[in-house]
Amino acid sequence: MFLICPLIGIYFWILVARAIVSLIPLFKPGWVPPSGFEPVVVFLNTVTDPPINALRKVIPQPYNFPFDLAFTVLFLILVVLRSTLCPGGGIL
Repeated sequence: MFLICPLIGIYFWILVARAIVSLIPLFKPGWVPPSGFEPVVVFLNTVTDPPINALRKVIPQPYNFPFDLAFTVLFLILVVLRSTLCPGGGIL
C-alpha cells in the first residue's frame, strides 16, 4: 500500500489535468496546444489513453451522450480504489 496509494493519487491528478485540457477546445474552438505545451498534452494522452481505450471496448457510448463514459468510469474506479485501499481515503 505504501507505493500504490501515491501512484493512484498521481494518476488521479493526471486524469484531472487531461479533463481540463480536453475542455479547452470547447471554450476556444480550433485551439491547438502551443509548442511549449504540446509535450504536456502528449504525455497526458499517452498515460491515460490505454485504460480509457480498454474501457471503451467494454462500455458502449450512448448516442448523443455528452460525456465520455469510459473516462467517467475510470475516474470513479480511481476514487473507489483510493478510498478503499488507502488510509484516510483522501484523493490527495
